[in-house]
Amino acid sequence: MSRGEGGQSPLEFALILPTLILIMLSIGEIGWYFIAKLAISHAVAKGARFAVEGFVIDPSEVEEEVRRAADGIGLGEEDVTVMIAAHQTPGGIIPKYAIVEVTYTYKPILTGLIFGRRVTIRASAMRRYPPLKEAEPMLSPTLL
Repeated sequence: MSRGEGGQSPLEFALILPTLILIMLSIGEIGWYFIAKLAISHAVAKGARFAVEGFVIDPSEVEEEVRRAADGIGLGEEDVTVMIAAHQTPGGIIPKYAIVEVTYTYKPILTGLIFGRRVTIRASAMRRYPPLKEAEPMLSPTLL
């Protein structure tokens, strides 16, 4: 090693280190985004399935199930929308479809701190209730 090259390696490392840190943080940020997206997709599917398989017609019960399924995400009150499409008969209310939608605002750690940027993640699921003949054993007397 010649006399003037003694500090070259630490200097090169110091110059490249911020770039390496930025790349690692970006990979982590992308990972957190996909975790949130998958958790929300899973939660809406689980909520719609919960409504149809349990023959639930109360939207607040379905919303609670969606929040429970997406526990680590922290969904707010306005993030979850549940619609139960039904029709009235002389025998009571017969549900047809359960539609669950989640609109979640994800704040990235890296770009959120620097630029205040936010990303909206949307997911929805729709399931059809079984026909009344199949569902009769599951119905409560108020629904018949």
